[in-house]
Amino acid sequence: MIQEVDSAHSSIERHLRNVEVYSPISLIRQLLAVRRSPKFRIIQMRLSDFLSFDEARVMNFSKVPFTAVKQLVYEQGKTNFVSFGRSHSVAELSCVLIIKDRRTPRGKERTPLKVEEVKPLQILKPLNKTFQLAKEKIADLRAMFVYMPKVDVDCFEAILKSSQ
Repeated sequence: MIQEVDSAHSSIERHLRNVEVYSPISLIRQLLAVRRSPKFRIIQMRLSDFLSFDEARVMNFSKVPFTAVKQLVYEQGKTNFVSFGRSHSVAELSCVLIIKDRRTPRGKERTPLKVEEVKPLQILKPLNKTFQLAKEKIADLRAMFVYMPKVDVDCFEAILKSSQ
């Protein structure tokens, strides 16, 4: 899987090295033109795809020897524990606490934290004020219109219209 992602990434870089990208629309157009077959499938990420893994900082997965694990068992009621087996036999499962030991500066052990399920990010509120582009930036963008495809010019016209 990593080799496939690396191969896709390098083919995208090779293709984009020879073209100029002015807007998100032209980027998508170029991404679709990278490979003839099989074509890349471009998926737009949604807010539910972004997860917050802040609670995972208190986990201690080093207790699980992942190089020797043949099976992992997560139980819904036991979010702080994971069972693993070094063979395919169900009778040989070991259960370990995957929460880091919390110790005081003097070495006394504290009670482990209860880790809740991973939650999606909180929805951010959009800004109420409109943004302003500098006049020099607007002039530079308008000067580039002669080199851009019509679709990109239309995109930037809409952006410039909304920023004024």
